Amino acid sequence: MSVTKIGFSAAANVLLFCSVMGAAATEARKPLDGYACMSLKHEQTYSEWIASGRLPKAPGGADEPPVYKEPTEGSPRIGYQSNLVIVKWPLDKVNGFVQILWGQKGIPAWISADLIVPYHNASKPDAKCTPLQMANGNISFWIE
Repeated sequence: MSVTKIGFSAAANVLLFCSVMGAAATEARKPLDGYACMSLKHEQTYSEWIASGRLPKAPGGADEPPVYKEPTEGSPRIGYQSNLVIVKWPLDKVNGFVQILWGQKGIPAWISADLIVPYHNASKPDAKCTPLQMANGNISFWIE
């Protein structure tokens, strides 16, 4: 066996080992009980809210609605929500807001209840979404 083949074989084994170990760290552990997937309303809604002055435009990006630390618009804004929303289920409504898990780390947060609708997928109308907790503790979802 040549040195080139040995080097390639060793590199392939290291790459395979790292891939398998990385996959284990992000492998889904279990469905996230007490939570459900929902979707944001159509973007036109955000434009209407921005025009009314109620919803500020997200800095440097799409018109994504803000996520708050507490269930009030006067509460600190911790970020912006993308289309798929993981909500506490049954819905926990307070002052017109619903509790969500925000971001990959699943930070408890609040979003206006007016901005969410039942989960839907335009390219696969019969799709189901399941919130998941990954082996590394992160929050994700599975679309089937």
